[in-house]
Formats: sequence, structure tokens, C-alpha cells
Amino acid sequence: MTDCSVILVLRTERSSRRRPDRLRGVCGRPGAIYSTHKTASSWSAELPPCHLAGTPAGEYGDDEQVTTRPVRDFDFHPDEDAVRVFTSRPGGVLRLSGDVYVSAARYGDTVLWHYAFARHWFKINLTTDLAGQIVETGDERTGRFAFNCDIATPMRRRGGAVFAVDLFADVLVRADSITYQVCDLEELDRARLTGLILPAEAGGAQDGLAELTRIIERAGLLAFLSRACPIGPSDPPPAAPPGRAPLAHVPLLSNESRRAWLGT
Repeated sequence: MTDCSVILVLRTERSSRRRPDRLRGVCGRPGAIYSTHKTASSWSAELPPCHLAGTPAGEYGDDEQVTTRPVRDFDFHPDEDAVRVFTSRPGGVLRLSGDVYVSAARYGDTVLWHYAFARHWFKINLTTDLAGQIVETGDERTGRFAFNCDIATPMRRRGGAVFAVDLFADVLVRADSITYQVCDLEELDRARLTGLILPAEAGGAQDGLAELTRIIERAGLLAFLSRACPIGPSDPPPAAPPGRAPLAHVPLLSNESRRAWLGT
């Protein structure tokens, strides 16, 4: 691998946006760090595929074999009245333990990989083709990216369900895995000031953003994901339509429960 120089482009403007589903992650003119580095194709060739039957436990502990039943992912945005619910169909659950959840779903000829962690304040979504090659979504006007990283509370698991709170800020990463832009910091700050998120969540969001950008800048994003489940050729089930559930029906995501999570 040949190391290339890094060009820093600093911008202060940021814009707010809405993301109706995980395939969208549009932001306007965010602060960005641009660089050239290892190509997506060379990364994909080096990483072994993650088989749908499960992968070695590695640093994340023992995995429960769950490929025969669905897993529900409850994703709460505190500025919304309902909780978003994403269901991974049988065959699309790659790993599930108390420490990590990995799923894959097909959108036409594109695969969306989703990684959630119990020890980190972020979640990561990655798009590839069926051959496991990283592909970008978006456009030149709104910004192109292959990794849509949500700053979020650490994952909580209850049986065949996982829970997390979206903390507004996002990091969008190009296919080279090192070019990135940070979005919606103003939304995160507004949520902190208005009490939409807890003070401990605001502090965790800052910690998660610092950890994630450090991983990216050190060219370690794909290696980090590979410890949970390396990307590779895959043909998972088609994505299930997302749903919504009233917050009252998901008490684990209430303010009282979240304070208990964080010990505040």
C-alpha cells in the first residue's frame, strides 16, 4: 500500500436534514477532511466474507445463532413522537450478542450492512454491491458517501430486539474509508440545550464522535468493522419495510430508563 498525502479542507457551515431511511444521509456543506488512501476494491479483496451462519466470536463474546428468526431494531430519534423499527429478516442477521449486532439487507442490487455496538457511542451503515465491493450513494450536490455513521447511544439488547437513541450528529464517509464529513452538530447542540437528550447522552455523543473520527483518520474503519463482521459477497433477504411504534410501547427508551442505563 502506498501512503498518500492528506489534504485538509476546513469549512464551518453545516446544515440540518432529515433521513427517512438508512439509505439516506444527506447533509449540505459540512466540515470535511479529504484524502486519498487505499481503494475499496483492495480492501474487499483482503477481508474474508462473513457467512450468514455466524462468525467467530472474537472480541465481542459468544454469538447467539439467530438466523432462523427476525431481529427488531428500535431506533429512537428524540425529536419524533414514535420509534423507528427496522426488522432484519431471517438470513439477514449476521451477528447478535450482548456486545454487537450486525445485519445485512438487500435494496435491489445494493446491500446495506448495519453495525451496532454496546461499547461505542455510534452505529455504522455501509453499502456494497452483491459482490462485496463498497459503493457510494447520494450525489454530487448533496454529497456522496458509502458509510453513514450515526452518533448514538450504545446498543441495548433484549432477546431478539436491540435498542438505541439517535443523537443527531452523523459522519458520512466516502468509499475510500478515510474521506469524511461531519453533519448536524448544530442539531446535537440544540438537542442538548433544549433537553431533548440527557446531559450524559450529550457527553457520550462527543466521546463517540471523537472516537469515530480518530478511527477514520487512522485509516482503521474497515479493520474496526471486520472485527465484528468482515464484508464480502452476500445476497441477504430484501429489506423489510420500516415500521414505527409509539414511544409508550417501548419503555426501555423512555427518559427514566435511559437515565438508568447511564447511571444518572
